[in-house]
Amino acid sequence: MISEYVKNLIAERPATDSYKYMLLCRMKEDCNSYLGSGNRNAKYLWSADEAEHIANMKALWNSFPEGEKPEWLSMEDIERYEKEMITA
Repeated sequence: MISEYVKNLIAERPATDSYKYMLLCRMKEDCNSYLGSGNRNAKYLWSADEAEHIANMKALWNSFPEGEKPEWLSMEDIERYEKEMITA
């Protein structure tokens, strides 16, 4: 389930691309905190829910056209977070 906020943000492309990069970076760091010192507490995630957080990350990442996707985060990275946060 993708949040309405993220859906609206994606619909506003390309005006919001720089903000989407920043939000995706923040979400990535949230995953690292969640898996580290955050003790797997969802309150440290932007979405406050593991499944929604990953869904929002995937939606944001997929909203960038080929050649403009972040080099610092791949879909494989997001899927690894998903495995560690949801299926572990």
